[in-house]
Amino acid sequence: MDHWLSKVTALLVPSVNKLDELPDRAKVIFDYDAKAAIANPGNAEVLHSAKTDDVLAAFTWRIINESVPLTAERFKAIVNEVKTESGVKGKELFHPIRIALTGTHSGPEFDKLVPLIEEGSALALPVKVKSVKERVAEFAAGRK
Repeated sequence: MDHWLSKVTALLVPSVNKLDELPDRAKVIFDYDAKAAIANPGNAEVLHSAKTDDVLAAFTWRIINESVPLTAERFKAIVNEVKTESGVKGKELFHPIRIALTGTHSGPEFDKLVPLIEEGSALALPVKVKSVKERVAEFAAGRK
């Protein structure tokens, strides 16, 4: 667990100016709340964008039906599949996916974040880290 926490810290430290900002940044891993993400006015523009429903439907279906452990490489492949299927790229692709995973449209790079979320979800921590699949399912249910 110490090794995992050191990776979490290494991911988050570059985005803070003072150490007391770390707990707020760590919410992206430890405090996922789909209902809050959906209700957040800062996410409204992205969530109401014309192509968002297509992106999230394709992404959700793939994540929910994924049967192998989700690695950074597999996650990237899924995003590329969603890109091809939806015809959407750039922030119109990445922002809805990031909101579904983290609750906000900005944050750490997926290739570093996804493995940490997956690894953390398998650890016996005082606060449960929800897996990518759990987050996406909760987000999809909250948008219905």
